[in-house]
Amino acid sequence: MKIEKNFLSEKSDEALLEELKRVAQMAGTSYVTQAQFKKYGYVSASTIEKRFGGWNNALKRAGLQIRRARDIPDEQIFSEIGRLWNKLGRKPTYDEFNKLATLSCGLLERRFGTFLKAMDAFVQTHDVSKPLPVQSNLRIPVRRAIHAPEARVRENKMKYGPLINFRGMQHAPLKELGVVFLFGMLAKEMGFVVEAIGAPFPDCEAKRLDEDGKHYKRVMIEFEYASSNFVIHKHDVTKCDLIVCWVHDWKACPIEVLELSKIVESQ
Repeated sequence: MKIEKNFLSEKSDEALLEELKRVAQMAGTSYVTQAQFKKYGYVSASTIEKRFGGWNNALKRAGLQIRRARDIPDEQIFSEIGRLWNKLGRKPTYDEFNKLATLSCGLLERRFGTFLKAMDAFVQTHDVSKPLPVQSNLRIPVRRAIHAPEARVRENKMKYGPLINFRGMQHAPLKELGVVFLFGMLAKEMGFVVEAIGAPFPDCEAKRLDEDGKHYKRVMIEFEYASSNFVIHKHDVTKCDLIVCWVHDWKACPIEVLELSKIVESQ
């Protein structure tokens, strides 16, 4: 199943600034280029520009640095060209670079005169017959551990479920929290729109797409590792429409159950 890109439904100034910060964190930088935002953002760059009177104004409001074209060294530009060259197995076209790169074609044109001249400059300085070295754009700071004589090494008591290697989840859930995470990965493609998740029973309020694919119905969801835990936790079946679990072991369950292990198996 294809997962489509989610878009922001709440577009207040605060929500847009938080989106800029989220993309900067994802890119591992203290700034955000429009090309990066186009790739990772959940709202258009033009929306940001219109709301704050320009891209740089938005970066300032978000507390991010302004990254100007003159600050980007040629080697970083060549590294991005090399990354796409490796990915495509050939020289990227103008449209491919504009779509896939974290830098804009406009930057290449301003720096080298034209897009083709930028490609020529790259070929003159790099052997394109071999895999090209690519610098990572991620710069994640590493905190160095401070060792003291009395320092105690923490024992790792984490336990892992069976290997499922499902998208971003390597192991099967062992607890309810893992079920919540997995549901979040699959919710949209299963036709759910989550309204709220919280501690009071039931855990989640959502809307689910009807079988006709045109209308939504409200559904109250309780997350459990095993469906039988619903009974152990003494929940009221009259206040819940759906149990989302990893293991369905409650044969006499009077309400609908969504067993995520079966969903994963079918993928």
